[in-house]
Amino acid sequence: MKTTEIIRIFANRKITKDMKRTLLLISAGLLPLIALAYDAKINGIFYNFTGSEAEVTSSNDNTANYSGSVVIPESVTYGGKTYSVTSIGNSAFGNCSGLTSVRIPESVTNINNGAFQGCRVLNSVIIPKNVTVIDQNVFMNCSSLRTVSIPEGVTSIGIAAFSGCSSLVSVTIPNDVTSIGNGAFSGCRSLTSITIPEGITRIGFVTFKGCRSLTTIIIPNGVTRSKRSDKN
Repeated sequence: MKTTEIIRIFANRKITKDMKRTLLLISAGLLPLIALAYDAKINGIFYNFTGSEAEVTSSNDNTANYSGSVVIPESVTYGGKTYSVTSIGNSAFGNCSGLTSVRIPESVTNINNGAFQGCRVLNSVIIPKNVTVIDQNVFMNCSSLRTVSIPEGVTSIGIAAFSGCSSLVSVTIPNDVTSIGNGAFSGCRSLTSITIPEGITRIGFVTFKGCRSLTTIIIPNGVTRSKRSDKN
């Protein structure tokens, strides 16, 4: 019997103590289903499935789900079906204070909003070559991240993508990137070197604010940017 049918039955009757008790038991039984934020946990990694694809996600209890070194596989098998791991979901590794490194497979094409935000001891990550967009807040406040390899296929770097990466020393932006979002590198106070390619057409507000170790930035001709994009 569906939940809506149960509610309709009780709605037309005088609620007794026994009925209230029954409703409470029904609600308690439904809560685990409502709260579940993932489809499966396989070898310590949480996944959601859509069609033949899998997205790495987090559990539902707002705790740090991952620690140490995590290796994400290219595919997983669940319920007799094999899924290709193509995405890392919103805040999937967010605020995992014990996460030190992540190996992301080449099958991944999307790394979504805040995927690694607040992973304060994360020191190493390689972005797969098939990723085209570094979404907003992806590595925000990863204060131990020293180096990052951005592949040639990336075309845009989102708002605050590396904001607060205070240990980040150098970044090479590939030629395919055309846009850098607001505050993308703000607060990267150890950043001493950044290479901006000729193909860049837009640099957002306060992109390099607080980059106190960055002494020189060469902006290509034709870039549209706000005066607030600089270090001030």
